[in-house]
Amino acid sequence: INVSPARVRLRLSISIRGNANAPRPSRARAHIPLSIFPSQCSLDFFFSLCDAPRMVDPNAPERGARAGFRARTWKSVKRKAARDDDDDVDNGASPGTLFRLVSYNILADSNVKAHARSLYRVGSHRLDWNNRSRAIVSELECVNGDVVCLQEFEDVAGGVGARLSQRGYAAGPRARRRGAKQDSCAIFYRKTAFVQVEKIEIQFSDAGLGDNVACATVLRRAADGGDARRLVLVANAHLVFNPKRGDLKLGQCRHLFDVIYAMKTAYAEKGFDVHTVIAGDWNFNPGSALYNFFADGDIDLLFENRRKMSGTIDDSGGVSDDDTSELHVNDDDGVSEDPSDAGEKLAADVIRRGWNLDNLALALGSRRVPVPSASGHNAQDVISAIHRMMLTTTYRLTMAHPFAGDLQSAYRVVEGEEPHFTTCHAKFVGTNDYVWFTSGLAPTRVLRCPNLDDILQHHRLPSVRYPSDHVSLVIDFSFS
Repeated sequence: INVSPARVRLRLSISIRGNANAPRPSRARAHIPLSIFPSQCSLDFFFSLCDAPRMVDPNAPERGARAGFRARTWKSVKRKAARDDDDDVDNGASPGTLFRLVSYNILADSNVKAHARSLYRVGSHRLDWNNRSRAIVSELECVNGDVVCLQEFEDVAGGVGARLSQRGYAAGPRARRRGAKQDSCAIFYRKTAFVQVEKIEIQFSDAGLGDNVACATVLRRAADGGDARRLVLVANAHLVFNPKRGDLKLGQCRHLFDVIYAMKTAYAEKGFDVHTVIAGDWNFNPGSALYNFFADGDIDLLFENRRKMSGTIDDSGGVSDDDTSELHVNDDDGVSEDPSDAGEKLAADVIRRGWNLDNLALALGSRRVPVPSASGHNAQDVISAIHRMMLTTTYRLTMAHPFAGDLQSAYRVVEGEEPHFTTCHAKFVGTNDYVWFTSGLAPTRVLRCPNLDDILQHHRLPSVRYPSDHVSLVIDFSFS
């Protein structure tokens, strides 16, 4: 909505209050001319004025974070339905809980500076890193996790990492991106709760899968002692954002699964009982092809449109597809509308759904693709190559992950569905964050996400109560 400055005057009223018995002072009014602004003023400007802090409160970040925590309620699988809606804000562990895990994308300050105008149209005090980092640590104190998985973590001096160390947490693995962006995935654990056995950093760029990162750690409960044979493997990942790059996201998932499953297998062969938790910001929606790949264990690319696998509507203002080798199939490519070879027609349909050999190599792994690159090949050559590949897989382009049939989403198990949202900014509101777990573990309680109407009432995130554009996921786990 555009407002003409010729028809609008912004009126600022100032009242001075003194002794209650003193005569009421007159109200002074000042008119601020809008001629200093562009001829077309967005209402976002007025929203930011209304959102400006009225007074300086040195404890405002911590106070806001505590208020945000109190506004959220717990959902327990052991409670009766009549008590599920009670406003339980106790931050203690539920009965039978062996550890509490937190997954939280804390919004890197570098990303705020890069996208403040396009994604975060809120007051500057909400975006100030000093305020946000204090609020993040205060929120983490409230949720009282034993294991904390952070995405978009930046190890700034005096920042979140240093403050967590002062509060009894030890730094586990941290994987920093190598490209233009320098944020990380990091895992912290409470020193009185766990002892770290091993940690690894996963650079997807090492596998030619972009500059995103993940990390994993193997933990032993401190209460179990040094001879314990039961371990917890915790992984933390942040996948590529671009909603059109289903091939790249699938490849990153494939590589992550392969690495952490190899870790789990190595300890299992030594006689350890290893339970796995996989947390992160996955950048795909519930019900999408990639979400179902996690939940069901396999995916057939023959029937998936590469650009729609995330299930996310792209409102990014023209995000590049990062794909300069796209092929288009038409009659001139030698593929008729009704070719005699049905398999060749299926292969042509794969290209029509946005796939080429490079995309398939990223998703399935280069060893599954008979031709190393689509470069230099016309559409018919690519169709023939895809057809040859399908002949070895009974006319399917299927891939299964090693945790197939043994991976569930914690929030879906406890609440019966995923949260209505886990991230909210100017261009997207939806669920992109999940915590997955394997058999042997059971989620006993989760911290519900805030009410979306309350978030939208305060012009989305970050807010004074929730200092990131994501909300934290908090789960109590026990050994089943």
